[in-house]
Amino acid sequence: MLDRLFEVALIKILRHLMEQGQAQAGMLAGMSHPRLRFALVAMHETPQQDWSLEALAARAGMSRSVFANTFRNTIGCTSGAYLQGWRIRLAQRLLRQGRALKWVADEVGYGSEAALSRAFKAQTGLSPRAWGKREAGEERAGDSLR
Repeated sequence: MLDRLFEVALIKILRHLMEQGQAQAGMLAGMSHPRLRFALVAMHETPQQDWSLEALAARAGMSRSVFANTFRNTIGCTSGAYLQGWRIRLAQRLLRQGRALKWVADEVGYGSEAALSRAFKAQTGLSPRAWGKREAGEERAGDSLR
């Protein structure tokens, strides 16, 4: 009964992520993996938590080395890179909603605005401020075409 309930919840999460454009092929493969999905769900539900390799492996019921290899082979990147990418996509969504950078940094698991800014720039090539200006410009350009 619990397995079926988990499957239904997982399908709902996947549909939501796909509708939001946040689901990627590697993530979908990971969610269908009988053990990796537990680590992925944990990262998605609580991105602000300090997820160590040990903690994620424990969630998946695997040793660190088996988890690291399985994650990389299934998802296509390390769990740390995946988590950073998820946090930055989440930060982008929150920034689009007009949230303050400090609040976003806390919400997505970075201890400070500076830490989020460094990770954001490493991931996107732009600072959060420059990214926001670019987004605003693209939005205005889209409005003028309508």
